[in-house]
Amino acid sequence: MAGGTVSVASSVSFTGKQYYPSVTVKVAGRTLTSGTDYTVSYSNNKNVGTSNVYVYGKGNYSGSLSAKFDIVPAKQQIQKLETKNTRASILTGRRKALQRDMTLSIL
Repeated sequence: MAGGTVSVASSVSFTGKQYYPSVTVKVAGRTLTSGTDYTVSYSNNKNVGTSNVYVYGKGNYSGSLSAKFDIVPAKQQIQKLETKNTRASILTGRRKALQRDMTLSIL
């Protein structure tokens, strides 16, 4: 596998589950076939941070290649925030009355 390349997505969003991105392996201009020409393993592929892909030659190919990809924090979006049995004050430039059992929606 000397001189070969491994292509993988550069980053993915965190989901809380292990991520197994597809890889493309090329040696001497030829695209190899997973399971026939190589096997793949992953490490650190669940949490936010840098993850690794390892490709091991099989059949007519020997040696190994590796690549890295990043798992980035997922974009967080609050859909609805509710308060119950709580006294709260909302400020919008001036003080508003205290209210009970409010529902606050953030868009």
